[in-house]
Amino acid sequence: MAISALFGLLGASGTALGQTVEAFPQFRIDSSIPLQYGANVLLTPFGSRQDLYVSPSLKLSALGEFDPTLLYSIYLAGNPDAYRRVTVADDGVATLGGRLDKILDAFSVGAIYNHTLAFDGIYRAVSFQADDFSGYVGYTYQNKPAGLKISPSVSAAYRFSDLATQERLLVTMKAEIRQALADKLTLIVTPSFKYYSFTSGTAAGKRNVLPSIVGALSYSINDDVSVGASVEYDRRWSNRIGSDFDNVIFLASVTFGHTYDLFPKNTK
Repeated sequence: MAISALFGLLGASGTALGQTVEAFPQFRIDSSIPLQYGANVLLTPFGSRQDLYVSPSLKLSALGEFDPTLLYSIYLAGNPDAYRRVTVADDGVATLGGRLDKILDAFSVGAIYNHTLAFDGIYRAVSFQADDFSGYVGYTYQNKPAGLKISPSVSAAYRFSDLATQERLLVTMKAEIRQALADKLTLIVTPSFKYYSFTSGTAAGKRNVLPSIVGALSYSINDDVSVGASVEYDRRWSNRIGSDFDNVIFLASVTFGHTYDLFPKNTK
């Protein structure tokens, strides 16, 4: 219903403003095939189990803009995790969402809505459904001669769910640091800090703190395809016994992303 309302609003806005462009002039496909190795795939405080797993993802987006500084999109995405040995950890996620982004020179602000279905097993049975409402503020510093780009951001999201223990507030602070090492080779370092405050059911009062850091190398084969490798370290502290853990993840992936103009302009 929310997505249908968004289509209607955008169509009405285009008519009211006398615009001749389509509401969603662009369509984008993003996908990746990462092979991962996790040192603690069940995220337990003791007796960690290691395993290899694949996490293919696919995202289809319809894109548009009210003006060059005000962008909007709706999207559908899926991301399963398939483990080689610890199959009890198999899961899947399907997401339908939309977002609005405002660019203010080096700053950006935005609002995001996601409706998520979380599955037990690889799309075997729905574990819960959730609606996430979030907002963010970001800043980008760029030194083009040095090939350096730093993008810190802070966001807050609240989740409503049909499973009470999943309802929570999530505050995220992170900074993506990108340094070009060569023409097509980039080093990416992303430290982040997440704070979870659970609000309902038996999880009410639970507080989790999760700092993490990711170091990655990305090589662009062309404008659409890149390959990469990364290592990630996560550490979670909780005020609930049995919820602490640490984990190391090694990843190698192939990533594809391309934007299609659905209504290309006549260049003649």
